[in-house]
Amino acid sequence: MKTLKALISPIKLIFTHSPLFTTLKVLQVIFTALVIPLNIFIAQNIIDSSVAFISNDTATAQVVFWVVLMLLISMVSATISSLFGNLIEVEIRKQINQRMSPILLEKFISLDYCCYEDANVHNIMELVGDNPQERIYRIFKKTLNLVGIIISIVGVGVVLLQAAWWFVTGFIVLFILATIIEIKSAAIYHNMFTKQTPEERKKQYYEKLLSEKHSLFELRLFNATGHITRRWMSLANKIRKK
Repeated sequence: MKTLKALISPIKLIFTHSPLFTTLKVLQVIFTALVIPLNIFIAQNIIDSSVAFISNDTATAQVVFWVVLMLLISMVSATISSLFGNLIEVEIRKQINQRMSPILLEKFISLDYCCYEDANVHNIMELVGDNPQERIYRIFKKTLNLVGIIISIVGVGVVLLQAAWWFVTGFIVLFILATIIEIKSAAIYHNMFTKQTPEERKKQYYEKLLSEKHSLFELRLFNATGHITRRWMSLANKIRKK
């Protein structure tokens, strides 16, 4: 449940700052996802019409209709995915940068100085990074891609239901199991990354000590370079093993 809420929250946030283009992006993903089952359905009709045409049971126009329809859907899908899809993404990124940056800056300025003494605050800031808008948009995009995959699989299942219901039932069960495993794996990875944040921050601190001129001068002065290097290597190996 927490993982699903974490996936839905970025969509709400992006929609708040860019409602029009977010709606267009969702519609584009839905249309693109429906293209696969539609093409399978049309291909099935092309085959049936061709067999009937060979048997002299149908006219040539019916075969031509299904072929032209498939070509039109493929052309429209390619245009929407490449041209309009890129334009929509550019507009969403531009709007969330313009509208979220002042809000994030205001929140950052409003932090009390004592907050920086809290390790949890540093961990959260480390997770957010220098460009939180981009992180939010990546989660939003991955969530929409997951929704598109689900729509495509359900659509293909509906089309294949005409062949054998037991095949589609087994396919859906396997898909549900794979989805649950994928979501749990993502949750485990997220928790692992969150727990490693303090260690990553400490490792970066050691790297900073060993790379900056003034700190490295003091380390050499007090003969502490080897000690900090060993601490950095030990922590890096610990993070790598995890």
